[in-house]
Amino acid sequence: MRFSFYLFLFFVVFVTPKDGVAQSTVTLTVDSVLQLQAGLSALDVEMQNNSTTDFTGRIELQLPNGLVSIQDTRQAVLISAGKKRFLSLKFRSSMLSALKDKFFTVRLMNEAGNVVSEKRIHISVPEKRSVVLLDNTPLQYLRQVGDSVSVKLRVFNNGTTDEDVNILFSSPDRLGDRNFKALAISLPAGKDSLLSYSFAIEKYMMSLAQYTIRVSGIYSNSDVFGNVGVLFSNVSSNRDYQKMFSMDNSNPIYSNNYIDLQLNNFLDDRSMYYLRSEGGYRLADGKLRYALNVNQFGDFNSNPNINSTFIEFEKGNYQLTAGNIQENLEAAIYGRGGKVTVWNDVRTNEFSAGIVEKSNDLLGFYSKDNPGFTVFSRFFSGKQENGRKIYDGQIFFDKNGLDSTESILFGNTFDLLPADYDKDMRLTGFVAGGLHHFYGRQSGIDEFRPSGAFGVKLNGNRSKWNYTSDNFYSTAYYPGNRRGAIQLMQRVGRQINKYYYNLGYFYSEFSPKYLHHNFESFSNSTSKFDLNVSLPFSSFLALNVQPSFNQEKGAYWLDSKPVELSIRAWQMMMTANMRSKNYKHNIFLTTESGLISVADRLGNTYAFRGNFSYNYNMLTVFGNYQHGAFQAYELLNSELMGRAVGDRFSFGSSYAGLLFQKKLSWSANASINMTTNFGNTYAGNFNATYKVLKNTMLTATYQYSYTKAMSGYDYTFTNLRAGIRQNLKGQSLDRPVVKSGNLDIFCFYDNNNNGVFDAGEAVAANYNFMVKNVLFVTDKKGKATFKRMPYGDHTLFFPMRDGYQAITKLVEIGSGTSYVDIALQKVGFVKGAIKIDFDANLSVEANLNLDGYRVIAENKEGGIFETKTTETGGFSFNLPKGTYIFYIDTESIPTNISIDSNQQSGTVEVEQTILLDSFILKVKERKVEVKRFGSR
Repeated sequence: MRFSFYLFLFFVVFVTPKDGVAQSTVTLTVDSVLQLQAGLSALDVEMQNNSTTDFTGRIELQLPNGLVSIQDTRQAVLISAGKKRFLSLKFRSSMLSALKDKFFTVRLMNEAGNVVSEKRIHISVPEKRSVVLLDNTPLQYLRQVGDSVSVKLRVFNNGTTDEDVNILFSSPDRLGDRNFKALAISLPAGKDSLLSYSFAIEKYMMSLAQYTIRVSGIYSNSDVFGNVGVLFSNVSSNRDYQKMFSMDNSNPIYSNNYIDLQLNNFLDDRSMYYLRSEGGYRLADGKLRYALNVNQFGDFNSNPNINSTFIEFEKGNYQLTAGNIQENLEAAIYGRGGKVTVWNDVRTNEFSAGIVEKSNDLLGFYSKDNPGFTVFSRFFSGKQENGRKIYDGQIFFDKNGLDSTESILFGNTFDLLPADYDKDMRLTGFVAGGLHHFYGRQSGIDEFRPSGAFGVKLNGNRSKWNYTSDNFYSTAYYPGNRRGAIQLMQRVGRQINKYYYNLGYFYSEFSPKYLHHNFESFSNSTSKFDLNVSLPFSSFLALNVQPSFNQEKGAYWLDSKPVELSIRAWQMMMTANMRSKNYKHNIFLTTESGLISVADRLGNTYAFRGNFSYNYNMLTVFGNYQHGAFQAYELLNSELMGRAVGDRFSFGSSYAGLLFQKKLSWSANASINMTTNFGNTYAGNFNATYKVLKNTMLTATYQYSYTKAMSGYDYTFTNLRAGIRQNLKGQSLDRPVVKSGNLDIFCFYDNNNNGVFDAGEAVAANYNFMVKNVLFVTDKKGKATFKRMPYGDHTLFFPMRDGYQAITKLVEIGSGTSYVDIALQKVGFVKGAIKIDFDANLSVEANLNLDGYRVIAENKEGGIFETKTTETGGFSFNLPKGTYIFYIDTESIPTNISIDSNQQSGTVEVEQTILLDSFILKVKERKVEVKRFGSR
């Protein structure tokens, strides 16, 4: 009895189906986890029928919100006895974040609706960053100063991770700089946020064609996920064409054209006045540039010093310069005089010549009685391709009153390889000859000394190697800049991966000789071997290492007697540049160390120096430390003063800022310099510039330093400088000169349609229209002005407003001002269409597109109105009251298409619509050859 009960219980518990799951031998096999992707995700299902009968049923899916099956969630299945059946289920989701840690169920049902088998699938969502920035800003215009406009942005987090992001707004300010404003938001996965940023319209914005705000979305690790540009079109009644489309609308504190007056040391008797001015302007279809530099010491009874002052005029293929002339030629040329330069149309040939008196002062107040003069000329010929110059010749005659000598020099620079030989290699030669003459009364010397110089320079790169070899030699009496010189420089470099290696040798020796006894001959030489290794470890850290061996020999004067010094040094220089990932912090470090020895004076001595600087926004901190001497002049000073070089230390910082809406800019600097054997110096300065008017600035500088010397002599220096700077109107000299005129427009409502502003008719105030695709709005008097428009034809478009519209006008701008009255009239409406008659069997090939046909409406007074057909062939007009004829412009009809009846007429009434008959166009038919058959 007990056994029977247990047997019954076993059947109830383990055999009888539960929860609607039918007893079956069909099994369901499926992965327990679905890896959900951003696109389509697949899940494979295996069903096996282990019975001897076929199985008929269905697969059902129970899905959470946000997960969508590509197939039907109920799919019928038939599994033969003893067979397997496979299904691939496809899913998609646009909101991955909403499905994190969710489940769905796959069920196998039989025909009776009972569950045969079911599986619960876990949804696994991978981590993905995906934030999208969209512009939701409504259409807004810059109408008048003081109005407020706003930027609206929607930020979507389509990823599966919560994000802290920054939205950075960037826009130009009235000084030509950019303003930045950052908004920080936390955005959970699957959420979005609407941001709004408003600003007031300022006066400077109204001169721009459009005002642009750029917006960037930045992740917390500084990665950018989106950029948006928001444009605000300007509508104003008074516009200037050249200001809109040039860079002259920015007004920085310092411009290229200015007048600056400064008074230095005006608190004591050592006052000095500075007057500086520069400018560049268009004049007579040419370019005029000038510079003025005047210094006045003490009271105004003393003579001023005028230097670096010139005026230059360029037109066509020539240029004239007068004033202080400075030329960077083979010999130094500076003085007062004139120069002329001419060139051919493509500027492959250029010739210049000039003459200058050797005086630093333009008026000659501070020159010797006979300073001498220089006459020079230069001829250049060649192409600028790959930076290659074929020939550069220089000749000058110099008479120097300072040392009673005359010189003539002729120098030639030329390429030794043709221009098309190798674009990666250039070999340049130099040959010069000269004659040096003494015309004074010094005895015991020859009167004439010939001289010469030559050089060869090679630059090139091959594969990953680049190389430079620069070699020069000149004789002792050579009258050029490099007098009595030997200079050899060899350098070769190669990049391996991201690292760069550079090996070099440099040698120079100067042994010049002079004919005048006031100039003593001297000689010195320097040689250096170095290896430079650049190691850019990342975009935020770069290291440079340079070991070197240096030798220096020279004759120096110490206590009125020559001293020979020979210095040898083994040195190691290291430079590191570090910056933060957000680029706000920047650190620069340099260290240099070595063993320095001086023959017969000093054995190997260790020397070290280091520099550092740190920048953050407007803050800079800097410092320096040095132990020992690196240069010969440091050792000479030490021997002259009878003190060891010792240790030196300096530290300082500076900060700059802006106040009062950037009208006041200021900077402050403080530093300390300390030495163990020569004394300490404490210094500071403060600079300020205040913009009192649009182009007028007041400037001030205060300087103070205090030195406590080891000799017991302490001294201070105090200076206060104040001045005024006036920015002048700037022009882009490289922009072609464009003749321009003005356009004055008056808009009114023409109720009687006579085109004249009669008594009782109203002006069209605040009416929007377009000139040359530039938006305008009329003022309260219905007027608008467009200044400095280029000569030529310009289209004026007037849209409909309150049932009024004016016809599009073509206005020709010339000199002076063009006045145009615009009559806005009530209009009626005309609609029509075109159709093309085409037979595929008989017609030739033709363009059957219906859009782009020009349709003309012409009234009795000869007024022409034009529109174009759309893709469907339809067209429409808004026309003033009157009788019109309508026709298709035949020039817009494609080849092989014609029209027989090309004219319709109609009378337009105000606020009424007329429908025209369709214009029927025909396609040309093919020529069909007919063959006739007959009996013999």
